[in-house]
Amino acid sequence: SDTDQTRGNRALDTVFIDQLFIRSDNATEPEPPLAPSALQVTGASSGSLSLTWVHDSNDEQSFDLERAPAGSGAWAALASPGGGSTAYTDHTVSPATSYDYRIRARNNAGVSAWSNTATGTTSEAPSIQLTANGYKRKGRHVVDLLWSGASSNVDILRDGAVIANGGSSGNYTDATGNKGARTYVYRICETGTDTCSDDATVVF
Repeated sequence: SDTDQTRGNRALDTVFIDQLFIRSDNATEPEPPLAPSALQVTGASSGSLSLTWVHDSNDEQSFDLERAPAGSGAWAALASPGGGSTAYTDHTVSPATSYDYRIRARNNAGVSAWSNTATGTTSEAPSIQLTANGYKRKGRHVVDLLWSGASSNVDILRDGAVIANGGSSGNYTDATGNKGARTYVYRICETGTDTCSDDATVVF
């Protein structure tokens, strides 16, 4: 407020500051994250391909994972793993098929370059089909197994160890006697051979 506005008077009588803004031009502009590296296929079955990668930034918010039929270049979005993740398993594949994968990171500032391309091939569909259904009986773990397609008698394996034998088609109830949190992995193999079903996992 200039109460004395006489020409030539340079004195300012009173100053009221309602708002004060301070601007700094030295702040670092945010940048997109670095591209993930070392993308590779680490596991394959007839129904899945497992991927791992290295994330070279610590500020990504998520990833863009894409897949294409091997060598086609026809990329399509597959998944958006969360920031900080380093692995993903693709369960939407077909048996005896090859796929290409690539991944990039993103944050509020944008996206990184694409990673290297990783290629994986699923195995042939097993001739032995296995299903496993877990439930509890008086609090103890019980798993019903059902299989078909074997050409001879089979071994029934739980966590890599044979627990029983059966015919080329059949069923088996595994009354484990266990309680609490636990995971079981089952497989059916023709006796004395490497001809096996895919693993069937049951989680309690």
